[in-house]
Amino acid sequence: MRRVEKKLFRIADEIRSLQVEEDRLAAELEEHRTRHHDARLDAVDGHADDRAYFKDIESDLGRFEKALTKVRNRRASLEEERVRLLAKLD
Repeated sequence: MRRVEKKLFRIADEIRSLQVEEDRLAAELEEHRTRHHDARLDAVDGHADDRAYFKDIESDLGRFEKALTKVRNRRASLEEERVRLLAKLD
């Protein structure tokens, strides 16, 4: 097996792994968005504890959005590399 083919298999495995991670992060992000919405409503009418919880959820939301973007960017980069390597096989 040629070096290019081995690299393509490795990239395909990593893309599959990143897709699983992306799906997991997207689901968690959606859950946090729901919590964020509920916490925001509670914080408006609630006590200081509700406002503190809202701030925690808001920081979690940003963290999940950043992580999801990072995984998507890495997967896109690998897909571009895969296309480049496939062109070499022809």
